[in-house]
Amino acid sequence: MIVSFLLLVLLILIGIIVSFIIDKDVEDTLPPFIFGFLIILYLLAILKKPHHSFELSVVGFIAVYVIYVIKFKKIIPNFGEIKEKLFHGHIGFLVYLITIVLMFVLYGTHVVNNWDDFHFNATFARDLYEFRGMPVGWKSATGYKTYKPLMQLFYNWGFQGARAYIEPLMFQYKIFLIYTACLPIFKRIDSVFGLLKKICVAVMSVIIPYLFLYEVVDSLSMDCYMGIITAYCIVTIVFESKHDWFYYARIVLSLSALVLVKSSAIMFVAICFGVLFVTLISDEENRKKISTVMAPIIGIFIIVMGFWLSWKVFCDRNGNTTYLNNALSESIRNGFELKWYAKDTFLGCIRNLATLNLNLSKFGMTFLVAFVITLLIALFIIRKNDGSRLAKLSYFVIFGGFIPYFAVLLYTYLFVFEEWEALEFSSYDRYIGTYAVILLYVVFYHLTKDSKRFTMLTAILTLLCIATLNYPVLNNGLNPKAYEASRTDIVKERTKAENEALSKFPSNREAESVLLIVPKGQSVYSRGLAYAAIPYVTSEVALDLIDTDIRTELENRMNTSSFSYVYFCDEMDAESIKSCDALILDGSPCESGTVYRFNKEQMGFEKAN
Repeated sequence: MIVSFLLLVLLILIGIIVSFIIDKDVEDTLPPFIFGFLIILYLLAILKKPHHSFELSVVGFIAVYVIYVIKFKKIIPNFGEIKEKLFHGHIGFLVYLITIVLMFVLYGTHVVNNWDDFHFNATFARDLYEFRGMPVGWKSATGYKTYKPLMQLFYNWGFQGARAYIEPLMFQYKIFLIYTACLPIFKRIDSVFGLLKKICVAVMSVIIPYLFLYEVVDSLSMDCYMGIITAYCIVTIVFESKHDWFYYARIVLSLSALVLVKSSAIMFVAICFGVLFVTLISDEENRKKISTVMAPIIGIFIIVMGFWLSWKVFCDRNGNTTYLNNALSESIRNGFELKWYAKDTFLGCIRNLATLNLNLSKFGMTFLVAFVITLLIALFIIRKNDGSRLAKLSYFVIFGGFIPYFAVLLYTYLFVFEEWEALEFSSYDRYIGTYAVILLYVVFYHLTKDSKRFTMLTAILTLLCIATLNYPVLNNGLNPKAYEASRTDIVKERTKAENEALSKFPSNREAESVLLIVPKGQSVYSRGLAYAAIPYVTSEVALDLIDTDIRTELENRMNTSSFSYVYFCDEMDAESIKSCDALILDGSPCESGTVYRFNKEQMGFEKAN
């Protein structure tokens, strides 16, 4: 834990050195520095060199330090420079550092225990570390689908530096990324007027990630970070008055990182481009010459789309053809055929905007409430303080952008998701909550932009947000004792799966794939079994995904010859796997709790030694 924390300290120190080199405030420098660092990790990964990321980063850090020494002809800054850069008028940065340390300690007991993390978020990062490279083709324990690996590559960098796979590190590094992208709000603490307003800004800086997305507490989901980067980019575009190289560098780096967090981020990128367009045309000089507006937009667009498409190219060239979700492609080919539950799903999506508390607390805000509150505050600011063309057009894009975003969500639930996902509105609160986070971040930043006004409104909004937090979830997630107590049953179930995997799987293998046959259900046990099988490359077949025809599924997999072993887990009953008896080469009954080797020549299975 100490080593993984020191690695973050190292990153922050290098970011501070960069701020000296380019002569910018550390709060302004650190977010784009981290975005750039993540992008470099991604470039190393698609060049199939992620196992060298830590060593190469050290070389890069040394190069940054050498540049500092050459430019300033000194080994370290003098005390006056450090005081000016970090302490004099930089209360917000100190609050940020305290928050990072506190959260690092609070997340120190977290373990992987939910489906999304078992399915990709944690397993892919573990794949990277255990196999010292980017798993491709049949070697991948997870389907890439539309996921992007940016955050997992960052975790892998931490594993390499710590020389160990550390589960809490992923949760700690995730919250570090989120709060670093919140630095513009932390910085507002320095410039707002009055103690009350400073306290309000400090409180909001800390609680914003937890207001609408309860999954931040115990999941490695990428959605919160995706929303926070979007808000960071919008704030930079709209409220940074000096359009110099650093302005455009921050936009390019934040948008490039955004599209590598998750493929669905492309919708938020479109909104950011809309805000950038209205920002540039709001300048009277720019309107006289349209090329002045379009040149930077086209240039940024080419760079960002290049990064977005690079993942597709990598997947296509390396045997991972699920860049676009198969269900999405199929729905397009079928001509948008409506399912029997389409009406209920459509009406439910509309209804949940007004009825579903986003962080699932008793007094939490629904999206409609959050939308109306932030919209009213935005209109109030425009009327009382900032009635500029830029403010009006920007908010038109930001709030209006929810319409196409929601339309895409509706399409996803109606045509892409499986029946159970559509009927249960799976992850709906997370998808809608992401947009709510963006609105609150941008509006709150604007609200505190005028340091002498809106103190009472800032206090009211802060109190409202404090009142709507999901305190039971926060306690169970951030209080180490409560977290461990609330996870007792889950940890036992996962431990059982891990022990089973370690005791049953052959120990002399390195990169051979195991096909896991697990019982019906989405339990921690069945998902944890696949996760526990790493460093063996595993994929999972559950009865609820293929009904009860295991033999047909196995025969289909046999034809692809993409696995070396099959394992019928201990919880499988004899009746469920009886149909597979014919596939056992020695004619014996198929047994649960047994590892079978796939004989590719005879197209059957034999017991592993």
